[in-house]
Amino acid sequence: MDNNAKSSRFVGALSLAAAAALALSACATDNNATESPTPTNDTASVAASPTETTTDDQSPTTEDTQTATTDDNQATGDDKFEDVIKVAEGEVSGSKAIDYEFDEGDGPDAYEIDVVDGNNVKHEIDIDVDGSTVTKNEQDDTLDGDDLKEFEGATVSIVDAVKAARGEAGDSAVVDEVELEWEDNKSVWEVKFKDGTTETKVKVDAGSGDVISK
Repeated sequence: MDNNAKSSRFVGALSLAAAAALALSACATDNNATESPTPTNDTASVAASPTETTTDDQSPTTEDTQTATTDDNQATGDDKFEDVIKVAEGEVSGSKAIDYEFDEGDGPDAYEIDVVDGNNVKHEIDIDVDGSTVTKNEQDDTLDGDDLKEFEGATVSIVDAVKAARGEAGDSAVVDEVELEWEDNKSVWEVKFKDGTTETKVKVDAGSGDVISK
């Protein structure tokens, strides 16, 4: 083989090698172009930041959750008084209370009530300090004379008499004693209230329910 033929083959081989190198370079460029870009520090920071949530609702404070005390929730003397009268009158069928006395220092029998039955017979009823337990039910004498006139003239009940007198003593006063009396030819309820060391007496017409003196 002559030298010219050898040179031609050598040049051809170099050309093929150069073409192959160019082809490989092009492939590498395409692969790099399709790779996902690496996130920047700014993008990562945004993703990591927590989302703030706001609401109009506010947690209740201690003051909001406290139950306010109102005058409606404050027990008055009338509340216990009326309960005790119901118990006493319920102890003797068809009876009406004519006297009431409260003495918290008088042992377990704190309430003493006199009731009169349908035959005008008086009964002495004692009730425990709890206001619901009867500890004594003793029959007394039959009413006559002024006592009978007092009872027959009392068309206003003992409970209604105390309600009428309440305005003269105030809501915080406790009913201490109630008596039915005969004064100036008519039946009169005398109601005594206590508010601490203050004592108030009110007289109520037992026929009309009007306050007649204080």
